[in-house]
Amino acid sequence: IGSANIAASQAYITDVTPPEGRAKALGMIGAAFGLGFIFGPPVGGFVKEHYGMDAVGYTAMVLSLINLLLIYFFLPESLKEKDANNTLELKPVTSAVRALRNERFRDLFLTSFIYITAFSMMQITVALLWEEHYGLNEAHIGYMFAVIGLASAIVQGMLVGWLSRRFGEARLMIYGCILLGLGLLFIPFVPQAYFIPLAFIPVLMLALANGCMMPSISSLLSRNATNKEQGQVLGLNQGFGSLARIAGPTLGGWLYGWHFTSPYIGGAVLMVGALLFVMAYQRAGRNNAPSEDLPAARP
Repeated sequence: IGSANIAASQAYITDVTPPEGRAKALGMIGAAFGLGFIFGPPVGGFVKEHYGMDAVGYTAMVLSLINLLLIYFFLPESLKEKDANNTLELKPVTSAVRALRNERFRDLFLTSFIYITAFSMMQITVALLWEEHYGLNEAHIGYMFAVIGLASAIVQGMLVGWLSRRFGEARLMIYGCILLGLGLLFIPFVPQAYFIPLAFIPVLMLALANGCMMPSISSLLSRNATNKEQGQVLGLNQGFGSLARIAGPTLGGWLYGWHFTSPYIGGAVLMVGALLFVMAYQRAGRNNAPSEDLPAARP
């Protein structure tokens, strides 16, 4: 339930930024989440070590309350026109099916689903790979994930705006598919004798892929949606992402049990499919025209 704040924050950004600046603004959100994933684990570990496990939950609760107060007192409402007669259509399955039938959003939703599935296949298995085949301990694995998070935050916070202006979101998605596919292929084949520094090559490729991909998808979705559809469309995208985070670890774990290279080869193959959907979207020339086909809030 709490994860709905991601879609809400993305919808807020789309309300207060012009279309040409959305990729950069959405990248800043991605950077903020990336920094949270970097600093959260060590803070949680420190609190647990000195004050016990219960204190971790209380600390998270206090931080959430601080966040709530900041939003309530300092964040202005972004909705310019309120419709008192609007009601929500609470039919998530129906909304998802109709969204996939909508040609303006289908390719982007499917690209997002495939991309996150492939990325999740890596996330669930790479710690085992690094431990069993490269001899890394928990601390070293934590450092590797910190590098991914930090690099992703830098890319999304500092480079996405320039990259989107230079290449456009659709082309960035193509680059993201290629980078993730190549990075996944490289991960299990890094020579053990040269793990450092060669392992950082695919890690940086993954970070750059993530920085190119996620803000671009959110930006294009928002630019194809009407103002009233922003929250719903971005929420549906988060929903497809959640499904991918179920499918990816399940498939990745099964493939890893078969052979340790399989999740990465399989993920690279999936990225070929994602690339085809991106190219289909690009060929169709779907850029900024809003759609009225999604089941939006109804009077």
